Amino acid sequence: MSEKSRFILDSDSLIRSKREHYTFDICPGFWAALIKGFSDKCIGSITPVRKEILKGKDALAVWIRDDVPQGFFDAVDSPDVQDSYAEVIQWVQAQPRFSTAAKQKFAAGADPWLVAFARANKRELVTYEVRAPESKAFVKLPDVARQFKVNCLPPYVMLRQLKMRLSLD
Repeated sequence: MSEKSRFILDSDSLIRSKREHYTFDICPGFWAALIKGFSDKCIGSITPVRKEILKGKDALAVWIRDDVPQGFFDAVDSPDVQDSYAEVIQWVQAQPRFSTAAKQKFAAGADPWLVAFARANKRELVTYEVRAPESKAFVKLPDVARQFKVNCLPPYVMLRQLKMRLSLD
């Protein structure tokens, strides 16, 4: 790994980018920037995110299957990540403000793995999600990340920090 910051993308940063800000048809440079960022050892994700996205049958799933290089999605099976995951789940389960359904949904997805991986590997999380400290119905990734001292930022901030430019051909 290089000395540069390493950013870990959540599912929503890819899904919303595909649907809204960086659609494949008008902003192919965004997707090329992600691949370049991976080549520069600055950008990646984790296998639970890959699994979530591949459930879809859309252009994003095709991009991940056909264009994303091997190794972009790191495994989450290291002892440090596993231990951190257990702590994340325990913390969420101990929070009385979250509904049982919110806790179950959080535990079933990639988010606890993202926090655990970022924490264990000293990485930053890339997400469009914003904090919602009063939320009872949803466990928000940035709220859990904050508890474990993991920084979250939106994709455009990551691009700016990496000094990436998306320009016309």
